[in-house]
Amino acid sequence: MASRAQKSLLRDTMKAGARRSLELIGGTLLFLAVIAAVLALATYHSQDPSLNTASGGPTLNLLGPFGAWIADALLATFGLPVILLAPVGLIVTNRLWLARPVGDWGRM
Repeated sequence: MASRAQKSLLRDTMKAGARRSLELIGGTLLFLAVIAAVLALATYHSQDPSLNTASGGPTLNLLGPFGAWIADALLATFGLPVILLAPVGLIVTNRLWLARPVGDWGRM
């Protein structure tokens, strides 16, 4: 009987550890994505070759062609209020890192 309880405890501990590791990895990836998006938006130039601009000139975005495409896609989709998504992403990142509840991910 004790061995079953031991296996269950070990299984629960492993699940909790794996879940926490995924939260930390997800938080780190989200943080990097938010920083990259903010950097791409901050160095946005309308003359950069991207989805909506056919330009033969050099890419002036700090993240290169990828940053120009991301900034153009975000601005074309959401407009200037896209900047308001950065604090939300940082808040979610903070909550993931500190193991606070973020919300029910299964219902999103």
